Amino acid sequence: MASSFPALCVVGLACMGAKPPPPSAATALLATFSPGVIGQAVPVVPVVPASGDYAMSLKMSSSHFVTTELRVDEGRTGVLRLTLAPDGTARACLGSRGTHVAAGQYHYEPDPSKRKHSSSQDVRLLALGGQWKVVDGVAKIQFDRQRWSSCELADAPKADKPTAELHCVGLNATDRVPAGSLACEAVEKSELLDLGMPMTTAPRPPGPSGQTPAGRSFMLGAPGLWVEVEQGARADRPTITFRAGPVRLVEADFQSPK
Repeated sequence: MASSFPALCVVGLACMGAKPPPPSAATALLATFSPGVIGQAVPVVPVVPASGDYAMSLKMSSSHFVTTELRVDEGRTGVLRLTLAPDGTARACLGSRGTHVAAGQYHYEPDPSKRKHSSSQDVRLLALGGQWKVVDGVAKIQFDRQRWSSCELADAPKADKPTAELHCVGLNATDRVPAGSLACEAVEKSELLDLGMPMTTAPRPPGPSGQTPAGRSFMLGAPGLWVEVEQGARADRPTITFRAGPVRLVEADFQSPK
């Protein structure tokens, strides 16, 4: 028979019938994600995150003026797939394709023939392998094997130290992202940063280098999460939206310029 007494709390002791608080490291990581972007996120407790397959599809578009006469349009599409196995091994594959278009000139030129136009593309496909473990509620994923131009890791050598690292927290559902999502942050100088976005409502830094959305934050879902990021030429911060759904990574899409 269930007890009719309310949950009791004693200073220094756990509350009977109450859920344990989120681990401190998980709370600190989530503090870098604005509620205005991902909703009021609460870590899954007591085990975060679970092993399984996660994925993110990114579509980013951005425009800004370097000067009043020079406009730059940036675009990036990509997919990140991540598998956390029960035995502590981890695998990931990242495909990324970016475009850069500049039109105009740094200073006003009345002669149209002196107005310049340039464009470029970059494309990357990278397989990663390594290990993961949960520390204070955060999955620390370290990749020490990698192979370019493929999602296969066969014969990929093991590096002396990690070449990429992700820290991830499993989430309960919010009004913006579904249950089972992962909020992740890449360490500095990571190969994963092509698809990192600023999951914050803070204005972007001033100047040309701060106008294209970029960051170390990722949102992945199971089976997938579609992330769209838009920033107009006059906007001081990007608009970020999420849509749950299966995500596929087609290697041929990221193996050569189109």
